[in-house]
Amino acid sequence: MPVKTILVLAANPASTSRLRLDEEVREIDYALKHREQFRLVQKWAVRSRDFYLAILEHKPQIVHFCGHGTGVDGIVLEDETGQPALVEKEALSKLFKLFAVKGVECVLLNACYSEEQAQAISQYIKYVIGMNQAIGDKAAIAFAVAFYDALGAGEEVQFAYNLGCAVLVGLKQDQTPVLKVTSIHPSDIQFVAGDIPPNPYQGLSAFGEKDAAFFFGREKSTDALFQMTHQQPLVAVIGASGSGKSSVVFAGLIPRLRSEGIWLISSFRPKSQPFDELALTLVRQLEPNLDNVEKVIKIGKLAESLKKGEVKLHQVASQILENQPQKRFLLVVDQFEELYTQCQDKEEQQRFIDTLLLAINQKNITLVFTLRADFYGYVLSYRPFGEALEKFGHKPLTLMSREELQTAIEQPAQKLSVQLQTHLAERILDDVGQEPGNLPLLEFALTQLWSKQNNSELTHKAYDEIGGVKQALIKHSEQVYLKLNDSQKQQAQRIFLSLVRLGEGTEDTRRVATREEIGHQNWDLVIDLAGSSTRLVVTGRNDKSGEETVEVVHEALIREWARLRQWVNENRERLIQKRKIEAAAVEWRNKGKSKDDLLLGKQLNEAKAFQKEQNISLALSDLAGEFIVKSIKYRRSSRLKFVGFVFIPIVALAVFLGFTAQRQMEIDRYWKTVENAKEQKDSRARIAALQELVKLGVSLNNIQLASFNLERANLQSANLQGANLQRADLQGADLQGADLQDANLLGANLQDAYLQDANLYGADLQYANLQGAYLQRANLERAYLQRANLQGAILQRADLQDANLLGAILQYANLQSANLQSAILQSADLQSAYLQGANLQGAYLRSASLQTADLQSADLQSADLQDANLQGADLQGAKLQDANLLGAKLQDADLKGAKLGCVKRYENEIVCTNLRNIKNLTPEQVKQADNWEQATYDPEFRKKLGLPNSK
Repeated sequence: MPVKTILVLAANPASTSRLRLDEEVREIDYALKHREQFRLVQKWAVRSRDFYLAILEHKPQIVHFCGHGTGVDGIVLEDETGQPALVEKEALSKLFKLFAVKGVECVLLNACYSEEQAQAISQYIKYVIGMNQAIGDKAAIAFAVAFYDALGAGEEVQFAYNLGCAVLVGLKQDQTPVLKVTSIHPSDIQFVAGDIPPNPYQGLSAFGEKDAAFFFGREKSTDALFQMTHQQPLVAVIGASGSGKSSVVFAGLIPRLRSEGIWLISSFRPKSQPFDELALTLVRQLEPNLDNVEKVIKIGKLAESLKKGEVKLHQVASQILENQPQKRFLLVVDQFEELYTQCQDKEEQQRFIDTLLLAINQKNITLVFTLRADFYGYVLSYRPFGEALEKFGHKPLTLMSREELQTAIEQPAQKLSVQLQTHLAERILDDVGQEPGNLPLLEFALTQLWSKQNNSELTHKAYDEIGGVKQALIKHSEQVYLKLNDSQKQQAQRIFLSLVRLGEGTEDTRRVATREEIGHQNWDLVIDLAGSSTRLVVTGRNDKSGEETVEVVHEALIREWARLRQWVNENRERLIQKRKIEAAAVEWRNKGKSKDDLLLGKQLNEAKAFQKEQNISLALSDLAGEFIVKSIKYRRSSRLKFVGFVFIPIVALAVFLGFTAQRQMEIDRYWKTVENAKEQKDSRARIAALQELVKLGVSLNNIQLASFNLERANLQSANLQGANLQRADLQGADLQGADLQDANLLGANLQDAYLQDANLYGADLQYANLQGAYLQRANLERAYLQRANLQGAILQRADLQDANLLGAILQYANLQSANLQSAILQSADLQSAYLQGANLQGAYLRSASLQTADLQSADLQSADLQDANLQGADLQGAKLQDANLLGAKLQDADLKGAKLGCVKRYENEIVCTNLRNIKNLTPEQVKQADNWEQATYDPEFRKKLGLPNSK
């Protein structure tokens, strides 16, 4: 009997509720352990690309997905940063249409609301199983175990499905799984020109570990690095920009080492805070299950200890290896040149290098790093590092030979049954030549060429259309740029100039910029430029600070795109000045915004002149703008003090009145612009005037702006107390630190608005659209949020005490450590919300939907959860003393370590956790909680728990 491969693909992104996927996969493994006709392959933290790569590599007959589903929106995989990434049913359908002819017979989507995806896939795959509603962890695991027990016993899929449903009868979820059966044969599937296999080339991105199946041409280099890694503790991979250093390490070396089973591997880039990045990668190995808050604290402490030398890197490595003494620890530092380009503190650079060098003198630790060749002099300039390289040597990554390049071109395509037209490979090779840095241009051209294939063939005609190797990237970049409107073109220039680090004796390099540097009003364009159809930049997130970041996709873009080179060359001096001002502003903020660090004299005059002269493409960051304004105010106040001391009061008064008159003229002019636009819903002039008024410190309280378009307006720190913004369009607006106390925002559109630290005390936000809004640390105390849409909003550490959220939509919202004490959340939709560590004391949550919500360590004391739906919720460690859960649904809820029990409310009143009339609660669930004996239960359930009928 031929062996069948079962491929398990698991995904549980960081900001989604925790699922017991490891238990599900472990049970499947156990069910098939002694069945020789099956081979089980597991893939974790699956991204979209991993999904099809795993199928290509392992050629399974059965594909099993376990994770989150969202109904019509698709199944939830992970993106590059570990955050949720939706895959729609159309994409899944096209994917499995291709793989049906490759032998996939059965697909099991063990995820909530996955029936729609199952229906789409069933057009091409004989057996597909999906779920027609939410399914809890316990039920999902039970179904999977029974299903694979039956398959392992030699039964057909139909019987295995029926058995899986049968075991769910007791859990009252036997109707949840749905089997779709089709009689179509793979040979009957008709392909059209648009049906092309997934792209095996990487464009401007480096090959990663999960792309190893398509990494060809560097076999000799991989072999050499493999030998070096086994023979010495320090391996340096040095080559020109674009020579493929990262790819050969991550797609060549690391998969080879992992296959040995003796290595624990961690990798990182130094960026601007090398000790933080090192601490982050170590904490991930040490304690992979920490929640986000604990992780940030741990990273900060470890980074500081490593920097001070209180803790040594080899000590942490020993701790990682403690329970696996037979293994070795490999630390990979990618793009080591960032230590010199992004970390400006020379002393910190040397301390970081010393930390690494000390570690490699210990047993079982190996360090591999990649470095651009033009930074080799920096390495040699620090004697200990230079001596270490002299001792162990380095692996120079030379240009690939013509034969190696041909393999890199042809093999990935052949693996997917795609051919190149006769002589096309030779033509491409002639165009590539032997110039350093041409490898990313080749990969980019091949990526573009792939999308234009015709009947599984890459053609000369398509190659001409993309402009060949030399012009493909330039042509693509120009096409993206020219499609932008005039305003977006200015924004694009600002974005790209912010992403270039000016070389000092070296080539210009890429730099990582934060959302704050780019400007919140420009971030939507950043997202567009990072999209799959453009892919000119890559977005990410700083794990320690939580800041969103962006960088160019590859330095080849800086080198080859003539328009960007022209921007940089024309603005080089101004960029240097801009960076100096912004660096001073960052230092001012880091030192607590002290007046001692403000600009004075010539520096302030130059900064003011720069700010006035520059257009949007060289505009200073919001922080730098605030820095200059505060510096000016401080200078004015200092001058006035001096005038009052030296000259007679009448002169001082004249100076003051002159200044006041000038300022008032400006204010009057801007108010006139606002007044003239009052009949216009859309007015860029009004937005510009309001922004200038805010900069001048003018209060906008009680202003009438109802129904006006204020999209992407920069109103940072504005005083909008009592303002009428009813039904106003504030999408993408920057309201960081704004005072909106008692403002009328009824029905306003605040989608993706930036409201960090804003004051919304008592504001009326009923029916407002706050999807994706950034409300970290915002004050929403006593705010009216009835029926507001806060889906996916960031509300970490926000204050929502006594807020009214009746019927509000908070699906997938991040409410970590938020204060919701005594908030009204009746009938609110908190499905899959992230409420870890939130304060919900006394909150009114009757009939609220909390399905699969993450409530780990949340404080729900005295909360009213009567008739709430907590199906599949994670309540580990939650405080539920004296909470009212009468009639709540707790099917598959995780109560491990939850705190039940009694509290003395008044002098003679003791109230206990109310678990009467609970739906689908099992004794096993309850007994995982602390003090479960003290809760109040129905008499029948008390019997099941073995408790006397005294309560």
